[in-house]
Amino acid sequence: SPINKLACDLHIHSNLSDGVLSPEGVLKAAASGGLKVIALTDHDLSTALPFGWNTCEDRSVFVIHGAELSVSHEGTEQHILVYFPKSAPAEFQQYCMQRTEDRARRYDLLREWLQQRGVGPLPSASKRIEEGAHALTRLHLAQDVVKHNMASSVSEVFERWLHYQPYSNYFPSIKEVLEFATDVGGFSSWAHPRTEEASRWLAVFKKYGLNSVEGFRPTRGKHHRRKLRELAASLQLHVTGGSDTHGSSLGAFAVPAVRFRSWMEPIGIWEHLLSNQNSQQEI
Repeated sequence: SPINKLACDLHIHSNLSDGVLSPEGVLKAAASGGLKVIALTDHDLSTALPFGWNTCEDRSVFVIHGAELSVSHEGTEQHILVYFPKSAPAEFQQYCMQRTEDRARRYDLLREWLQQRGVGPLPSASKRIEEGAHALTRLHLAQDVVKHNMASSVSEVFERWLHYQPYSNYFPSIKEVLEFATDVGGFSSWAHPRTEEASRWLAVFKKYGLNSVEGFRPTRGKHHRRKLRELAASLQLHVTGGSDTHGSSLGAFAVPAVRFRSWMEPIGIWEHLLSNQNSQQEI
């Protein structure tokens, strides 16, 4: 049926965290790129677009509310995508506000850590927030290092310094976050896990409340994606997928909705996709 073929991308960033497009720009790019179902999943930020069917330049795009939450586990930083079957609840939005404040504090710690290594001075978190960023990430720092001519590229900054990820334990534990996500009615997925870490921790995370793993991605090889899907199946976990795009090329990667029906249907999103689109919201 046509609904099975709807093109989905459930992992997208806007300029409220470390993407380049505004939330409205994401919607327009998604529409022009042929996407029909998207999740705007900024870092520790609740989606800044209306839930449900949106009309953009005579095209319809269904927006799922979600966020990409940073967590810590055994000294590593991991990312958990949380999706909602309706508008994100106020409790979750409030939680995200607290997390962005934590991010700002961590940002300044990282900035000072770089300065101790002769990289700087760099703009403070408050300065970056004044410029419009809501959820500060390592990418913002890396961009400033390049801007101040202390490295030739963002990738060089990560290779030389930020790859080490100091202060990963500044994020809450994955157990705490998964329990919270479950309590507020969220559906959770482990974003872009490494194969070896998925093999080691997926069963543990399931016990904490994890619902799914991100098994459809454009930048990982077929073997890796297949391994993740096999691990998920062996543990009776679902699979999500998305481009993790921070840019403007939305639609270059998409997953047909039928791949997600097993979890979208029980939580009610499938019913929304089938619903009459007369109540679309103009953007």
